[in-house]
Amino acid sequence: MKQNHFKKEVATYVWGLVAGLVLTLLAYGVTVAHLDAPLTLIAAVLLGLATLQVITQVLFFLHLDSETKPHWKSQAFIFTVLMIIVVVVGSLWIMTNLDYRMGMSGHAMEEYMLRQNKKGF
Repeated sequence: MKQNHFKKEVATYVWGLVAGLVLTLLAYGVTVAHLDAPLTLIAAVLLGLATLQVITQVLFFLHLDSETKPHWKSQAFIFTVLMIIVVVVGSLWIMTNLDYRMGMSGHAMEEYMLRQNKKGF
C-alpha cells in the first residue's frame, strides 16, 4: 500500500515538473519569438501562461486540492493572495497618483529643480 502511494506521489511531482517546464518554455518562446502581434496580446498570453503556472504549482506541489476538512492551507493561501493583490494594486495606485500630480515634462522638472536650488536651504 505504501509503495503504491509513493509511486502515485512521485508521478504527481513528475507531471507537475513537466507541466511547469512546458509552460515556462512556452512563455520563453512567446517572449523571444519577436511576434508581430500587438504588445497587449503578447502580455495577455503571458499573463494566461503565468496563471496556468500558478495553478500548476498549487495543485501539483502545494497539494491544496487534496486537503481534508479544516482547509487551513487553502485559507492561508487565499489570505496571502489577497495581501499580494492589496500591495500590488495599492502600489500601482500610489505610483499613478504621483505620476498624475508630478506630471511635468523633463525640461519643466529641471527648471523647477534649478529654481529650488537657487533658493538654498
